[in-house]
Amino acid sequence: MTTARMKSEDSYATLATRALGTSRTTQRGSERRRSTSKLYLIVRADLSAGQQAVQAAHALRQFAAEHPEIDQEWFLVSNTLAFLEVPDERALGVLLERAATREFPVAAFFEPDRDYELTALAMGPSARKLCSGLVLALQGL
Repeated sequence: MTTARMKSEDSYATLATRALGTSRTTQRGSERRRSTSKLYLIVRADLSAGQQAVQAAHALRQFAAEHPEIDQEWFLVSNTLAFLEVPDERALGVLLERAATREFPVAAFFEPDRDYELTALAMGPSARKLCSGLVLALQGL
């Protein structure tokens, strides 16, 4: 990583920290990579690419509202997302049940314009193993 890029990332982190009214020590290099925790956004493959993007945004916003402490920690430490997909609404429902059973932080989004179909999930970093077998979204484009 170049020095200019590291300075830029530090600046963004400082701005975010000030905006949220918190403090943290900026991590660099391998320290930052080791501490990286991801939020997992899971959408349905049977939705168009545009719908997947919008539904993922809805789920992320829902997660921030339902789990503000986890969201803030993730934002300040990592801000890394994994954008994943499952085949359809049934598979997304199964994943939601598994996350809830294991008490992982999860937020579900039900789209009003689609008769409240389950369209996307957002899961916290502790759901890493649950999400490890899922495929990346938008790979067929």
